[in-house]
Amino acid sequence: MLFLFVPDFNSAQSSTSAFETFSLGINYQSNINRNDFHNYWLADGGIEGYFSTPFYFGQTQFGLIYTSYSAKSDDQPDFTSLLLYLQWGYEFNLPANFSLAFYTSAGLYQMNFDDFNLEVDPGLLSERELSMGLNTAIRYSIYNDWELNLQLSYLHVFTHKIIELINIGIGISKTFLSPQWFKDFFN
Repeated sequence: MLFLFVPDFNSAQSSTSAFETFSLGINYQSNINRNDFHNYWLADGGIEGYFSTPFYFGQTQFGLIYTSYSAKSDDQPDFTSLLLYLQWGYEFNLPANFSLAFYTSAGLYQMNFDDFNLEVDPGLLSERELSMGLNTAIRYSIYNDWELNLQLSYLHVFTHKIIELINIGIGISKTFLSPQWFKDFFN
C-alpha cells in the first residue's frame, strides 16, 4: 500500500503545456488550530472558489476564500474575512489516480467587522492585511476530468498581532481544455 503515496518523479507535473487547460474548483474549509486569536473568535467554516492552470513550471492558482468568525464574547464584534490569493506550486502524479501538490501563496486578507453598535469611525470596521501561506493537497481523479481534493493549509496574516490559521478542506474540481483565445493571450 505504501507505493500509492510514493511520488513518481518521472511523471511529476503532467506534460500539459502552460495554459493548455484550466480547472475550476470549490472547497469547504474548517479551521483546526488554536492560538491567542481563538481566545476571541471562532471560525464558522469557509468556502473557497478557485481557478488554476498549468504554468511554465508548475501550477498557478488564483482564488477567494470567504470565512465568517463568531466572537466568543460580547466585548468584540463578529467579522467576515475574504482572502484574495495567488499561489504557485508543483503537483506530483501518484499511482491509482492520486496526485500530491505543494503550493506557496501570497494574498490580501480583508476583515469586515460587524457594526457592533459602537460609536467608532466606519473606517475601523474594515481592515486589509498582506498574507502568506503554504498548502498541500491530495487529489483523486474520480471521473474524466473531475477530482476530489483534500487539503491542509497554513495562513500567516501580517496584522499587528499575527494571525496564524491552519485549515483543512475538502472539495471538488473540474478540468477543461482552454479556449484558443485564452492560450493566445497568455502565451
